[in-house]
Amino acid sequence: MLRRLAAFAAWGVGGRAGSSPRPRFASMCIAAPSLAPKEREALARRCALHACSLSLTTAPRDPPLVLVSGLAAHQVAAIERAGAETVESPGLPPWNASGDVWRRRPPALAASKEPARLYTYHKLHAWDPRVVKGAPRVAFVDADAIYVRNASALLEIEPPSAFYLRDACRPPNIPWHRWDPGIEIDGEPVPKARAYWNTGVVVYEPDATVARDLWRLYATGDFASLDPDQYVCEGDLLQTYYWRRWRGARPH
Repeated sequence: MLRRLAAFAAWGVGGRAGSSPRPRFASMCIAAPSLAPKEREALARRCALHACSLSLTTAPRDPPLVLVSGLAAHQVAAIERAGAETVESPGLPPWNASGDVWRRRPPALAASKEPARLYTYHKLHAWDPRVVKGAPRVAFVDADAIYVRNASALLEIEPPSAFYLRDACRPPNIPWHRWDPGIEIDGEPVPKARAYWNTGVVVYEPDATVARDLWRLYATGDFASLDPDQYVCEGDLLQTYYWRRWRGARPH
């Protein structure tokens, strides 16, 4: 089941040159079509800083894999100079506007044809062993995070692992009706704290069957919305998938 990430520790991951693929860090740097040129530059710089911070704090044996899309050649080169290996995203299939989750969208989004954060679904490619170069285990960390100390322990954690939500995490200025607005998975009410976990830092084993199942959910829209304030991003799909796979078991 999903397990809570342990605290970062300072030890490296073994392996020898020429051996089978090793666990790797991964991230993504996806420029949505709506981004202005200056915003794309800022995004590329942020992704380069992310990769550089990993190199400086952790010095992994293999460079982190960074899925890229929508960036200019010089922007991709800057990320590579920061220590990453970039992989062009295979892209996204068209959004299914008649899919179940989109038909249930809030009235405020009635005129929208697709989610505002559609670009986040590029992350699903990172579950495909071919995309992550055969890595048997991946520690995926969103590029808006900066490493501040050695993170090699992430590659030792039993997958799949993530930080789950606790009610104690609720900021005091956020009322309960916004913190847990009431979600349903497969027609059943579920406390948000039992199903919601942070998809910005997750450790897992890439698997072609899992990747296929994730993209099937994307195609059909057969997943729940766990964060109404950010209606249907990749996190909702991943959380729904693992909720069903582990039969509602809470991460620990």
